[in-house]
Amino acid sequence: MNEHPEQDICGTHLKHEMPFVAGSCSGTLVVAGAGHTLFDDIARLGKIEADWMAINEAGFGLPFKFQHWASMHPQMFQHWALIRGYRIENGTYVPKDKWHCHGNSKWPLVRTVWQFADQMGSSGLYGVRIGLLLGYERIILVGCPYEGHRFFDPPGYEDAVNITTNCGLEPWETLAKICNGRVKSMSGHTRRILGEP
Repeated sequence: MNEHPEQDICGTHLKHEMPFVAGSCSGTLVVAGAGHTLFDDIARLGKIEADWMAINEAGFGLPFKFQHWASMHPQMFQHWALIRGYRIENGTYVPKDKWHCHGNSKWPLVRTVWQFADQMGSSGLYGVRIGLLLGYERIILVGCPYEGHRFFDPPGYEDAVNITTNCGLEPWETLAKICNGRVKSMSGHTRRILGEP
């Protein structure tokens, strides 16, 4: 018998007991991915009262503070955090601003591990699922068009794997059916599937 039965909340299935932070948040969460539409989406969204969650490289590019940083590649957090910037306190490197790191396995800087029974979708969808379990009533995606290049890719760089082909759009379509309008997107395939806020 599995010591940690799967949890099923908001269409997410966890392999383990619910983390202590589950249900601790409320209101609106903006999930900021590293897609090529990131800063255009932020500009179009305008000023909004919300918490923010950076996904992957977006965390070192956002020009303001955010509350959460999530990735399915948590081994990269310590590198991304160095780019975002540290200060030195008593000989110790400390991030210039503080965020709560979420990852799918334990690595330096990761405070909460979320392991879903299925590994569907991208890091952007991973962030949405965490946001729902944290308790946010409304989630808005920026920089998560699920198409084209990533904002931080160098000119001329081509991804070895096309994200739409690799992960498919089915997980987003499933999310749209489950979440009853709680999740919206500012651009791309995800906007077509989830609708715009």
